[in-house]
Amino acid sequence: FAWTGAQKLDMIWQDNLTVLMKYKETHGHCNNVPRSLKIGGWVHKQRKLFRKGILKATRKDQLAAIDGFKFNPSRNDNHEEKWEHLFEELKTIYEHNKGKARGHPGRMTMP
Repeated sequence: FAWTGAQKLDMIWQDNLTVLMKYKETHGHCNNVPRSLKIGGWVHKQRKLFRKGILKATRKDQLAAIDGFKFNPSRNDNHEEKWEHLFEELKTIYEHNKGKARGHPGRMTMP
């Protein structure tokens, strides 16, 4: 049995959705996922596709089914959520760099 290209992409998409749900379970939210994490880049891409109107309806529905998922989080965030997001990003980078984190979280990257 050979997978088609579309089937492989669908499997990858579903795998990423699973990772996002695990992220939410661990962190209590699935908005403002740091782009320094692979899943953060994936979430950003899905939101971009949504804004362009080209995210498949089934995928939109699956993301919308995740409690608290926002397609436009920056428009709905309050200051506390932004602070929490930056703090989570800083913690991720700090842990990745074994206790070293310098600079502004929004500008830091992992080596």
